[in-house]
Amino acid sequence: MTAAETGDGTLRAAIAEEQRRFAALPFFRRLESPGTLADAQTFVPALTFFVLCFQDVLRLNEQRFRDPRLRALAQVHRREDANHEQWFLEDVRALGLQLDLGELFSPAHAPTRDASYAVMSEVHRADDDVTRLALILVLESTGEAFFSRVPRYVERIRTGWDKLRYFSRAHADVEQGHQLLEREIQEQIDRLALAASTDVAASARAMVARTYAAMTSMVQGFEARIAGEASREVVTLELPA
Repeated sequence: MTAAETGDGTLRAAIAEEQRRFAALPFFRRLESPGTLADAQTFVPALTFFVLCFQDVLRLNEQRFRDPRLRALAQVHRREDANHEQWFLEDVRALGLQLDLGELFSPAHAPTRDASYAVMSEVHRADDDVTRLALILVLESTGEAFFSRVPRYVERIRTGWDKLRYFSRAHADVEQGHQLLEREIQEQIDRLALAASTDVAASARAMVARTYAAMTSMVQGFEARIAGEASREVVTLELPA
């Protein structure tokens, strides 16, 4: 088996298969339902730590590229996502939510912190540019599962939410606009895979599996929070007056 046969074709297939399973999680099915404001106010805070950490993931991953041309690609990707955490914080306020540092580091937010640390660890663990490029594609593919659903979800909750930014169709369009850059990244992976060793290809595929496992755990945490809040509401309603 050649390096090319173990490289990008298998790597892209692995990302596509992981994305398919990821998008089938109950949380994403929930985002296709009518939705409630209470549910949104439950899962949005749980996103906070990851959203704030994400910019550092992109920045540090970019810095570690060895090939200047590939580093330039990563830089373009990072710049396209710059300041999106500010959009998120604006939306948090628009949803009537207040967060403090103590809450972000509470046990309730542990699944998101754990996933964020796991993704950051992949930045420092990667020892080749193939894996670093693949990490960008993995992050884009997980984001696609979310941003292809969440704008319609919040719009179904109530009208007049056109002022939202992070959870808006406009942000989803920005993410969709990354496709041209993604294709260029895929072409670069094609080129690199021809010269990559089987060890490099295996390392990249292992990163894909670990990163998706971390993101899956985080998303399952969102669903668990919503289910937990629903259970508490039922208990409260059943208490005698």
